[in-house]
Amino acid sequence: MSTSLRNRRCLPAWPNAFRTLTPCISSVFSPRAASATFYSYLEYIRPRVFYSDGMSGSYVDSLNSEFKSPYLIVTDTRAYSMIARRYCEAATRRGLPFALVTDIYCPWAREFDGDLLQVKTDVGQFWDSLAPLTCLFNLLISAIVERLGPGIDERVARNRELQSEFDQFDL
Repeated sequence: MSTSLRNRRCLPAWPNAFRTLTPCISSVFSPRAASATFYSYLEYIRPRVFYSDGMSGSYVDSLNSEFKSPYLIVTDTRAYSMIARRYCEAATRRGLPFALVTDIYCPWAREFDGDLLQVKTDVGQFWDSLAPLTCLFNLLISAIVERLGPGIDERVARNRELQSEFDQFDL
């Protein structure tokens, strides 16, 4: 990781959202593409990041992970998933800290004590834009890289060794 990336200044820290997220469980309801990219980047820069898609029907992988202090990231935008709301309710009942990443129109977002990160996605077209979510996720990644400090260089070097070993990328 280049030093310039690590030293770049980010927006003022959002409360708790810039934790080093150890361990982190990302639960995605919609939109999947932007959230999956965020998960992929986060998994690359730090260990113990997991993706929970709820395919088990009960989210045992995230709501009963038995990690010492998990931090959940929930992503949902218009039209809002009823499961996302129920997931936030379940996390709250269990005392699990979480961030809800959503748009500014989510009618129930402020009902929870979790960290709330909202962006304006309405651009006056048929579909809302994912660009603000992507920008937010990039800022979060940059802030986490800054928080992790020089230790990230070692992880990235090991990741690149693995990529070379499997000849997966033309680096």
